[in-house]
Amino acid sequence: MATHPARANPLILEDTYVRQDDQGRYSLNDLHQAAGGEQRHRPNYWLENQQAKALVAEIETAGIPAVTGGIPPVSSAEGRNGGTLVVRELVYAYAMWISPAFHLKVIRTFDALVTGKLSSSQQPTLVGKATGLALSQLVGLQDQAWKLIQRLERTVVAELRHSLYEQLQDVYADMGKTAPPLSAIGQQAPEVPHATTAFWTAYEALTAVGVRLNHHRDPALIAVNLRQYLQAAAEHKVKVPSRKDLLAALPLSRAPKFCEQRVVNSGVTGVSVHCHVFRAQEGGAS
Repeated sequence: MATHPARANPLILEDTYVRQDDQGRYSLNDLHQAAGGEQRHRPNYWLENQQAKALVAEIETAGIPAVTGGIPPVSSAEGRNGGTLVVRELVYAYAMWISPAFHLKVIRTFDALVTGKLSSSQQPTLVGKATGLALSQLVGLQDQAWKLIQRLERTVVAELRHSLYEQLQDVYADMGKTAPPLSAIGQQAPEVPHATTAFWTAYEALTAVGVRLNHHRDPALIAVNLRQYLQAAAEHKVKVPSRKDLLAALPLSRAPKFCEQRVVNSGVTGVSVHCHVFRAQEGGAS
């Protein structure tokens, strides 16, 4: 069984297992995910505002003995249990910054799972030395493990799979068990071919010098005519993969995500052109 000397009961908020470090600080990255994962709610944005800075400073100067037990109230770490980790008081403040509804959800979750203020139907019934957990807590962990396994079975993106699997490992550790191997849960998408990456690198280079390659009228989509793309690359002496390699690789593009091949009413030429169509991603192609 994993040993977490300063940890309270496992915190599960919505469908997210909120990880803790060995000092009992909570992962703001997991809380961000539980709140919906919106860009505007990223933890670093909150930590940069003056109210958050003032609260951290107050905890550091006046609240350490009572609040943090001498540990830094904010910590950044890499790897498992990494990200931005904060003491419980800062969890409340971060949740309040996101929305009153999320703040109330966090308060109620802590009341039920951390401070031990359970209803009469949730009073602890210890299940033995193997876990040391109340029955209600063990059932909650088992339910969370199942939800994470279901998400892993549906997820193919390598980075997200590893993040979910780290959460699953922590859930299993708190149950005194070892998680099944990641390779046994779902399947990772194949690696993106080099030709796909080279295609988007050249696409950005050509658009940077004024070549209009996107024929779609919807800014959320990218429609590229392969013949025009290859001609523009040749004219500007930009090295690109062969047409044969691109035809095989482009359907595997994930960022931007390939949608289909079809005829598009061009916003560049005003006539119909055959294109590979992709879903644009925030921040440009990669």
